[in-house]
Amino acid sequence: MRNIVTQAKRKRILVVDDNAAHRRTICLGLKHKGYETLEAADGLEAVETATARRPDLIIMDFMMPVLNGIEATKRLRSSETTGQTPILMLTVFNQQKRILSGLLNGVSDYIVKGSMKMTELANRVECLLEAHECSRREPHIAAEIADNNRRGPETRRTRNDGESR
Repeated sequence: MRNIVTQAKRKRILVVDDNAAHRRTICLGLKHKGYETLEAADGLEAVETATARRPDLIIMDFMMPVLNGIEATKRLRSSETTGQTPILMLTVFNQQKRILSGLLNGVSDYIVKGSMKMTELANRVECLLEAHECSRREPHIAAEIADNNRRGPETRRTRNDGESR
């Protein structure tokens, strides 16, 4: 992987959490790693900010007022502008059902807040950005991912080998 600081200087991350202290802590950690950060306090503000500012990655809380993280993810995934933007979900819930719900609705990855360390968050961010960059270099793969994200879990197509596509 590339050096996180040199890669980070070009990357913009939207941090979405209704808890201002959590947002600030995450933003400070990401800025320390060289990323540019944007903030939103709820899912609706996240959708509006992401559409207008086009972040390279979104870190979003699961439970928020106005529009929760899952509903915001669905809206982001259905948009031409934000449909392929990686979304890292933060949740206090370490429940398989909630985590699976996020993944099935277009979340790229998740971290349980209680166990989260800034190092792990930075590593996940870097990995998601690298994967997204790879999909940009292979547009047919990115189109397939975006198509599946728009379809939703009920109508996702599968490959011959049984994996979702």
